[in-house]
Amino acid sequence: MLIRERSRLVAKLLETRKQSTELEQQLAEERERVQSVSAELERQLTECEQLCGRLASAESLNRSLQAELSQLQSTATMTAAVTGHRRPTQSPRGTSPDHYYHTPVCTTNRLLF
Repeated sequence: MLIRERSRLVAKLLETRKQSTELEQQLAEERERVQSVSAELERQLTECEQLCGRLASAESLNRSLQAELSQLQSTATMTAAVTGHRRPTQSPRGTSPDHYYHTPVCTTNRLLF
Protein backbone atom coordinates (compact mmCIF):
# COMPACT_ATOMS: atom_id res chain seq x y z
CA MET A 1 0.00 0.00 0.00
CA LEU A 2 2.82 2.36 0.87
CA ILE A 3 4.60 1.62 -2.41
CA ARG A 4 1.41 2.32 -4.37
CA GLU A 5 0.95 5.65 -2.58
CA ARG A 6 4.56 6.55 -3.15
CA SER A 7 4.25 5.73 -6.88
CA ARG A 8 1.10 7.85 -7.09
CA LEU A 9 2.86 10.79 -5.41
CA VAL A 10 5.93 10.44 -7.68
CA ALA A 11 3.66 10.39 -10.74
CA LYS A 12 1.84 13.44 -9.41
CA LEU A 13 5.17 15.19 -8.80
CA LEU A 14 6.39 14.39 -12.32
CA GLU A 15 3.12 15.69 -13.78
CA THR A 16 3.42 18.87 -11.70
CA ARG A 17 7.02 19.37 -12.87
CA LYS A 18 5.95 18.86 -16.49
CA GLN A 19 3.16 21.39 -16.08
CA SER A 20 5.56 23.80 -14.40
CA THR A 21 8.02 23.48 -17.29
CA GLU A 22 5.23 24.08 -19.82
CA LEU A 23 4.02 27.12 -17.88
CA GLU A 24 7.56 28.51 -17.70
CA GLN A 25 7.91 28.06 -21.47
CA GLN A 26 4.57 29.80 -22.05
CA LEU A 27 5.66 32.60 -19.75
CA ALA A 28 8.92 33.02 -21.67
CA GLU A 29 7.00 33.14 -24.97
CA GLU A 30 4.57 35.69 -23.53
CA ARG A 31 7.49 37.82 -22.31
CA GLU A 32 8.97 37.77 -25.83
CA ARG A 33 5.60 38.77 -27.26
CA VAL A 34 5.26 41.62 -24.76
CA GLN A 35 8.78 42.83 -25.58
CA SER A 36 8.00 42.72 -29.29
CA VAL A 37 4.75 44.65 -28.84
CA SER A 38 6.51 47.15 -26.55
CA ALA A 39 9.24 47.71 -29.13
CA GLU A 40 6.64 48.25 -31.86
CA LEU A 41 4.69 50.67 -29.68
CA GLU A 42 7.89 52.56 -28.88
CA ARG A 43 8.66 52.80 -32.60
CA GLN A 44 5.15 54.06 -33.34
CA LEU A 45 5.35 56.57 -30.49
CA THR A 46 8.62 57.93 -31.87
CA GLU A 47 7.05 58.18 -35.33
CA CYS A 48 4.02 59.98 -33.86
CA GLU A 49 6.25 62.44 -32.04
CA GLN A 50 8.12 63.15 -35.28
CA LEU A 51 4.85 63.64 -37.15
CA CYS A 52 3.57 65.97 -34.42
CA GLY A 53 6.74 68.02 -34.73
CA ARG A 54 6.32 68.23 -38.49
CA LEU A 55 2.66 69.16 -38.08
CA ALA A 56 3.53 71.92 -35.63
CA SER A 57 6.12 73.25 -38.09
CA ALA A 58 3.60 73.09 -40.92
CA GLU A 59 0.98 74.90 -38.83
CA SER A 60 3.49 77.59 -37.93
CA LEU A 61 4.45 77.98 -41.57
CA ASN A 62 0.77 78.13 -42.51
CA ARG A 63 0.14 80.90 -39.97
CA SER A 64 3.13 82.83 -41.32
CA LEU A 65 1.92 82.39 -44.88
CA GLN A 66 -1.61 83.47 -43.92
CA ALA A 67 -0.22 86.58 -42.22
CA GLU A 68 1.95 87.36 -45.24
CA LEU A 69 -0.99 86.83 -47.58
CA SER A 70 -3.17 89.13 -45.50
CA GLN A 71 -0.43 91.76 -45.54
CA LEU A 72 -0.05 91.42 -49.31
CA GLN A 73 -3.80 91.71 -49.80
CA SER A 74 -3.90 94.76 -47.58
CA THR A 75 -1.02 96.33 -49.50
CA ALA A 76 -2.71 95.50 -52.81
CA THR A 77 -5.98 97.04 -51.61
CA MET A 78 -4.22 100.20 -50.45
CA THR A 79 -2.27 100.40 -53.73
CA ALA A 80 -5.49 100.05 -55.70
CA ALA A 81 -7.15 102.76 -53.61
CA VAL A 82 -4.19 105.12 -54.05
CA THR A 83 -3.93 104.56 -57.79
CA GLY A 84 -7.68 104.94 -58.25
CA HIS A 85 -8.17 101.52 -59.77
CA ARG A 86 -6.35 102.42 -62.97
CA ARG A 87 -6.40 99.27 -65.02
CA PRO A 88 -3.72 98.47 -67.51
CA THR A 89 -4.97 97.09 -70.79
CA GLN A 90 -3.18 93.81 -70.15
CA SER A 91 -1.33 92.61 -67.07
CA PRO A 92 1.93 90.68 -67.50
CA ARG A 93 0.16 87.38 -66.81
CA GLY A 94 -2.93 88.14 -68.81
CA THR A 95 -5.13 88.67 -65.75
CA SER A 96 -6.37 91.99 -64.52
CA PRO A 97 -5.09 93.17 -61.13
CA ASP A 98 -8.66 93.19 -59.83
CA HIS A 99 -8.65 89.43 -60.16
CA TYR A 100 -6.05 89.30 -57.37
CA TYR A 101 -7.83 91.82 -55.18
CA HIS A 102 -11.16 90.05 -55.24
CA THR A 103 -10.02 86.46 -55.07
CA PRO A 104 -11.51 84.89 -51.91
CA VAL A 105 -8.90 83.59 -49.54
CA CYS A 106 -9.41 80.94 -46.91
CA THR A 107 -8.44 82.44 -43.57
CA THR A 108 -8.82 79.29 -41.50
CA ASN A 109 -5.87 77.49 -39.97
CA ARG A 110 -5.89 74.73 -42.58
CA LEU A 111 -2.72 73.82 -44.35
CA LEU A 112 -2.24 75.33 -47.77
CA PHE A 113 -0.50 72.30 -49.22
